[in-house]
Amino acid sequence: MAPKILSAVVDLVTAGNTSDVRGRLTFEGLGSGVRIVGEILGLEAGQHGFHIHTKPTVENACLASEGHFNPFNVSVKNAYNGKI
Repeated sequence: MAPKILSAVVDLVTAGNTSDVRGRLTFEGLGSGVRIVGEILGLEAGQHGFHIHTKPTVENACLASEGHFNPFNVSVKNAYNGKI
């Protein structure tokens, strides 16, 4: 029997409808990593990043969404060589 693949689907929204950016991503657990596939529309050309909140809500312009998901407590600056 093949191992069960853990997955989650997320709809991307903006806080307070402040832009036209939208999309859908699928996260799939693969052994010790995660594959992220999907489509994001409405972004200007160039490099972009994203983060995941620990509480999935856009209430109060996302202020109710609590902190960023960071299970290994990695510094974002170190994780991306300070490029973000």
